[in-house]
Amino acid sequence: MNITFFIGNGFDINLGLKTRYSDFYPYFNEHAKKDNVIKQWINEDEKPWSDLEEKLGQNLEKLKLNEIGKFYDDKSELDLLLLEYLEQEQNKLILLDDETIRKEFIR
Repeated sequence: MNITFFIGNGFDINLGLKTRYSDFYPYFNEHAKKDNVIKQWINEDEKPWSDLEEKLGQNLEKLKLNEIGKFYDDKSELDLLLLEYLEQEQNKLILLDDETIRKEFIR
């Protein structure tokens, strides 16, 4: 028998990982290229970007047609830095052996 576990939003945060977008922004700000348009949007907005996708959508309306290619490049940089950041956070997690994890899920 195969059993699938759906782990919801917040599971990682409950484990103590800093995986909120607001946790990622300082890392992104430090590592992104200086002229990254998304970095500029984040830094000029007074409110924290709690929902990255929503804010990107809102700011896309500001772009001119000739800026779309740069946006895609900058978005790729954001995606790569987010992946790098999340992998670093994941590596902070100390996992128990497989048998202990299996027993805990069963419990």
